[in-house]
Amino acid sequence: MSSNQDIITPAREFFTGNVAGSSEGRQRLRRHDQIVQFTVTDGASFIVMVKEGKCILKRGHIKNPKINIEASIDTYRAIFEGKLTLTDAWFNKKLKLNGIQRWREDYIWFLPLIRIGQGKYFWAE
Repeated sequence: MSSNQDIITPAREFFTGNVAGSSEGRQRLRRHDQIVQFTVTDGASFIVMVKEGKCILKRGHIKNPKINIEASIDTYRAIFEGKLTLTDAWFNKKLKLNGIQRWREDYIWFLPLIRIGQGKYFWAE
């Protein structure tokens, strides 16, 4: 099993650097206050809080997150490195999405953040 530090550092760079560091990312972040649980199946989990135009990453779990994404360290690493899209990971059963009750509001706002973090800015709402 890989150490949790192996995924926390790229996750922090992805969300606080790539997403919050881009003008498009900051615009999207300002429109939402959300908490996303990232459950790591082979390591320690973390949450990403989107609030007031910023992404804040913390270790641990929260109760009843709006979105819970469950995957292995390798899957998260591939997503954060731009080698795997969130959609492809889901279709290939490499991750699970839980807690999403309203797909349009809960998932669709989050997918562009992942694409922005991967350097893919061509998402249209």
